[in-house]
Amino acid sequence: ADYEEGTWTPGPSRFTGGGITATYTAQAGYYKKVGNLVTCSFFLDIDIISAQGSSLTYIAGLPFAPSRSYYDSGVTANNTAFATVDVVSMTAHVDSRIYFRQSGNTAVNSSAAWAVGIVSGTITYMTS
Repeated sequence: ADYEEGTWTPGPSRFTGGGITATYTAQAGYYKKVGNLVTCSFFLDIDIISAQGSSLTYIAGLPFAPSRSYYDSGVTANNTAFATVDVVSMTAHVDSRIYFRQSGNTAVNSSAAWAVGIVSGTITYMTS
């Protein structure tokens, strides 16, 4: 069976403007791939933000592209790195991004701005 593990760099970004300009106390990601199943974890401790775009909030740079969008999900923790703390979950997208989801019955991808703080999470998804 295909087995691989390693590191990846989670890239905090906004849909309009791409990657944020920031300094980090920590910016780490780890993954394990068994066959076509990938589990990724990340930890971000954002120290200073000097620029960011607008619209949807996401993390770029998943080590393998998900085979489907919005089928697979994960949970966040320590989510003080958002201007509002309504982010409760995340979902993988075929563009190798993790989009964050807001809480509530009308959950949508979050547009909460990145803020100084910490966010961590784990997501499992299928790849081709």
